[in-house]
Amino acid sequence: DGVRVVSGDLTIKPGTTVRLHPASSVVIKGRLIAAGEKGRPVRFVPAQQGRGPWGAVVLAGRGADGSVLSDCEMRGGSGLRHGMVEYSAMLSIHDVKGVRIEGCTFADNHEVDDMVHAVYSGITVKDSEFLRARADALDLDYVHGSVIGSRFYDSGNDALDLMSSSVAVLGSSMHRSGDKGLSVGEDTEVFVWNTSFEGNAIGLQSKDRSRAVVHNAEFSGNKLSIDAYMKNWQYGDGGHVVVNKSRISGPSPAITADKDSSVAVYDSYLDAETGKKKKNITLHDSVDANEPKKARSRELYYSRKAIDPFMAPFVKFIDPKVRGRTTEPGHMEDTGEGEATEPRVPVRKTGQ
Repeated sequence: DGVRVVSGDLTIKPGTTVRLHPASSVVIKGRLIAAGEKGRPVRFVPAQQGRGPWGAVVLAGRGADGSVLSDCEMRGGSGLRHGMVEYSAMLSIHDVKGVRIEGCTFADNHEVDDMVHAVYSGITVKDSEFLRARADALDLDYVHGSVIGSRFYDSGNDALDLMSSSVAVLGSSMHRSGDKGLSVGEDTEVFVWNTSFEGNAIGLQSKDRSRAVVHNAEFSGNKLSIDAYMKNWQYGDGGHVVVNKSRISGPSPAITADKDSSVAVYDSYLDAETGKKKKNITLHDSVDANEPKKARSRELYYSRKAIDPFMAPFVKFIDPKVRGRTTEPGHMEDTGEGEATEPRVPVRKTGQ
């Protein structure tokens, strides 16, 4: 009950249930190890059903570096105002490096915008599920990290919202988001591989000097598959998207871009029309589509504009034989700073 501040490290053993009364929160300034096991998760749940939501579980400061949540369930929380800081999510991570979240389920948050929020942090989210977020399911601001093999369903707003971050999204899926499946904004770089966007209002949107490089993706049933635009003039540029080896289907227009932005599609299948403003939408000759294409040298794709040091380690994941989703990612490792390294994916021989 109330707000409990834990100054040192905290270990929560498998099978433990943490019951929080309305508005109750835990602020952890040391390292959290909440390591459940299959069939014995660590659970954070309301103490009593039918009353107001509990507040937040907070990881605050560099003392919490290296925190781990594995096989956890977190349901029914909201957020917290504590001292001079507002924590805008059920799980809030502020200025923490090397956080690992694996095999966890987050569901049914209340009142505040985000279900899980990290800022000025390094984080890896793997094999986790985000269900029925009130607004954004996972919000990453000023984060260097990765989202691997994770699933997002029925987010009220965005499934994954990125701001001023460098993130790899690998082997994941975004379903039925009220707004974007993946929002890439405010000077963000994202590499997307082997990921599906299904039934969202907008599958992927890039804006304000942000860049998304997308491989082996599936876009289906979204009201708009891909959008790029400039929202805030202070960034001096719009959004940019490069799509390769992917499949795009659904209502038309499937792709839109304003005058300050661009979308370039290579070696993909497009079963829809693009928007009326086609000047900044490039369909390479390698694209299967009914509408006319603008041939553009593949040097655009292979230039530093499309691949930089952040994205380069992930390009090796691409399956050149497949348009759309490919082999599911195998065991994925990270550096401890929320940065994914090469997955051990089974190698398929040529011709198979």
